[in-house]
Amino acid sequence: MDEIIDFTLSYNRYKKKLYNFTLRMTGDRMMAEDIVQTVFLRFWKHMHEIRNSSAVIFWLYKAARNEIYSQFRNRKRYNERTEATDIGELQIPGGTDGETGFILNETREMVLDAIATLPDEQKEVVLLKEYSGLSYDEIASICGIETALVKSRLYSARQKLIKILSKKINE
Repeated sequence: MDEIIDFTLSYNRYKKKLYNFTLRMTGDRMMAEDIVQTVFLRFWKHMHEIRNSSAVIFWLYKAARNEIYSQFRNRKRYNERTEATDIGELQIPGGTDGETGFILNETREMVLDAIATLPDEQKEVVLLKEYSGLSYDEIASICGIETALVKSRLYSARQKLIKILSKKINE
């Protein structure tokens, strides 16, 4: 019975973040839903092996990342992905007027579009850092790379985003 409760709590706590990460990486809602479902099915089978409850999020992101790249390899869709817009992230904060909300949504959409143009390895670290709130060390662990490489990829991605967004703003 405790397993069901632990699984349900983890599912409710991480499903949206994991889906958002997967959707932004794949650009395909159906694929993102399938991947998240697959990850949670695997989590159910292996959750007894995770001894530290704080390691659950790492296990889930690592499994999602592996599944994403597995799907890319299997479907050979590296260059065929479409852009994604995450409706959950585009909600207007309470108390804002319509015009401010519209501007915030336009800005979020512009940023998401810019992130979608980044190479996968840069997009991945941006999403894990900025949208999932993970530390450099946590990202390095999930991606299986050195912390210095995470910082380098994030710096390069941010520089590209600045250029992309500056051009869009000045148009």
